[in-house]
Parts: sequence; structure tokens; C-alpha cells
Amino acid sequence: MVILGNGFDLHLDVKSSFESFILDKYKSLTEDIDGLSDRFTQYILGNGSICKFMNDQEDNDMFGNAFDDLNKKGNFWSLYLILYRDIFKYSLNNWSDVEEAMYEFFRDDEQSLLNQLIIAIETLIFNSVEFFRSDKQLFASLTESFKLKDSNNLFISFLLAYSMKRNDNEINKHIFNFNVNKFNNYINPEDPVKDVDYHFSNNQIAYIKNEIIYYLKDELSKFEKDFNSYLYSIIDFKKYNNESKKLLKKISNNDKISIINFNYTHPNLKNSKIINYTNIHGNISENEDDQNIIIGIDGKYIKSSNNEYIFSKTARVAVNNRNIDDSKSLLLDKKINNIKVYGHSFSKSDYSYYKSIFSFYNIESLKMKITIFYSKYGNKDSSEACMEKIVQFSKLLNSYCEDKENLSGDYLLKQLTISGKINFKEI
Repeated sequence: MVILGNGFDLHLDVKSSFESFILDKYKSLTEDIDGLSDRFTQYILGNGSICKFMNDQEDNDMFGNAFDDLNKKGNFWSLYLILYRDIFKYSLNNWSDVEEAMYEFFRDDEQSLLNQLIIAIETLIFNSVEFFRSDKQLFASLTESFKLKDSNNLFISFLLAYSMKRNDNEINKHIFNFNVNKFNNYINPEDPVKDVDYHFSNNQIAYIKNEIIYYLKDELSKFEKDFNSYLYSIIDFKKYNNESKKLLKKISNNDKISIINFNYTHPNLKNSKIINYTNIHGNISENEDDQNIIIGIDGKYIKSSNNEYIFSKTARVAVNNRNIDDSKSLLLDKKINNIKVYGHSFSKSDYSYYKSIFSFYNIESLKMKITIFYSKYGNKDSSEACMEKIVQFSKLLNSYCEDKENLSGDYLLKQLTISGKINFKEI
């Protein structure tokens, strides 16, 4: 079995990283967001209240026009990911980083960006000065300390909510057109109106959350189509076919192989001894309506009973495979005795796949040979690239052994090493 990750395409000089995509597809959006975030931060800090912003028509229009431009240049997910990268100062160079950012949005706790987004929408709808006065922690985080992670969550969520409010689409009609005119008058923070509920009811929260989720799914489809068109446009297919064939030959050593490809591209398989092949997360197409690429998060981190589960790779792969040919050979074949991996970072978002493969072949029985290929890249020399891969793989083994009695990832890696069943090899 050969497992290919994004490093396979990067090795062939395909600029398929998230950073390359953003700089090409959303360059002007990135520049606009950088400027707008700084201006908005300074406005809130300078005026001491997000509530003044919501009641200052001149400033509201100024920022509103800027957000209108943002909405024309991108979509919810491009806006969120660029904000996430810039405000938290996180690297989003790898697609595993993007999936981690998506996990942060949907994670199952009160500080998730999804829940913070609902708070921000609530604030925009009710124009609630009292809300911020009653919750001094949130008020302080917005007006005094944008360096705190929780305040960054709320800050990003407010910008996203405001972008949604300015967007002329179904989400605007379904969420922001509540009949709350009686709350929209300016409320003096020193003399708030009494006996007014400035918060959504539980039923309203459930309704809004559901509307947001399906809106985000549509926005993710747009984001995926943007990536499809970008990736298809930058590939020199003649060169890619020639080079991918050579690289695959080095990896397979001309053995019979079954390939699980995590990329959206299709290497040249001519003259290769292929048992089976799949692009597990879909593949690009010249016609964007025919593409079926998947960007999502590991189903382990989302409860299957939650509506957010539609963003899990598990659910989306199942949808992609709903019309699969039953006559195709199984990817997991008991005859396979060697697993080779190249270009995969063993990210948490793909742990479930590896755990399924390792369990199927019972790798702790030491009957399966595992070869992890690596290459020098960037500023990393051979030893650094190798050590990086060892650390990544050991974390995967730790996760795999969580449910195993009397077996740790470290011990299993030692057993694989001593028995000669694992090898880290440079290409």
C-alpha cells in the first residue's frame, strides 16, 4: 500500500499549499483584511466601546463599505482563515493547519468560534450595550486586551458576523431580519432600559446555529471550488505526468501497489502495477461543477449527533463514495504486507484513517513492514526532515495506542524498530 500526502505534489513543484493558494487567489483580500483589522482594532481601543461603533452611522457606513468589498473578493472561509492566521499569528502553510483552524471553529465548548459567532450576531441584532455592561469580562476583552486568545475569538467572530450582516444572501434574510426594532435605539450605558432581554432564547440559538451551519457548508463549497480552479490552473500536466511517474516508481520499487492519495491530483499510473487507486478526498476537475474535493476535519472531534458533523471527512467521504463501483478491489487487502508513506504529515485530522489501516493490519503483531519516506525541504536538512517525520509518526502511534491495553506509542515504535519493521528513508 502506498499512501501519498501533499508533500508528494510539493516535491514535484506543484504550489498546492494553502499559503500559495491564498496569495494567488485572495491576495487583494488579504491586503484589505490586514488594513481593516488594524483600523477596526484602533477604533475600538480609541473609542472604548464596540457599542459606539454600532450606533455611529458614519463609522458604521465606512466599515460597512469596506466589508462589502471583502464579500465581493472572497467568501466566509477565506475571510475566516485569513483573520485566523493574521490575528492569532498562526502558520497556515499546510492544509493540516487549515483543518486545525476549522476544528477550532467547531470544537465542542463555549469558547468555540461558532458559539462566539452566535454571541456576535446577538450583539449586532440587539445592539446590546447592556449585554457588554453585564459581562465585564467580554467588554474588557473587546476594549482593552486584543492579545488574549478568548478576546481574539470574539474579535474574529464579530468581524465575521458583521461580514455576514453586510452580505446580501439567505443568511442575512433568515437571521438578521428579526423584529427587534424596539431594541435598536441607542441605550445609554449609564442608564440602561430595565426588564429587556437582550439575549436569544434557547430555541432561537438552535435555529440560528442550524442556519449558520448550512450557510457555512455552502460557503465551504465555494471555497473548495476556488481551490479547484486555482490548482487546475497552475499545474503543467505534461510535466506533472512525467515527474509523478518517476517519483511513484521510486516509492513503489515496481511492486504491485494499492494507492491511497490524500492529494486532489492524479499521478501518472501508466505502466505501474496498480491493484487499486483512490483520491480519498476527491480530485480536481477542469469543470468546477465536476470536482469533488473535500476540506474537512476528523469525525472524531465532532459528535455524529450534531449538525456540524456534515463538516467531518467521514461524512463527506461517504457522500463522495455513495455511487462507488461495488466491483472495485478493496483498498485494504489482507495480501498487502508493506505500507509506504510519502509526503504526509500524519496530522490529527487524518488520524482516523491511519488508525483504521493499522487496526486492520494489526501492526502490533509485527507482520507488516512500514516505510516512511521523507525529503529535504525549505531550510531543513536530511537529519531534520527525518526527525520531523519520526516525531509526527510517534504522535500518530500514541493516538493509535490510546485504546490499547498495556501498549504505548513509544513501546510500539521501539518494537517496530527493533524488529526491522519500520524504516525512515530519504528520497
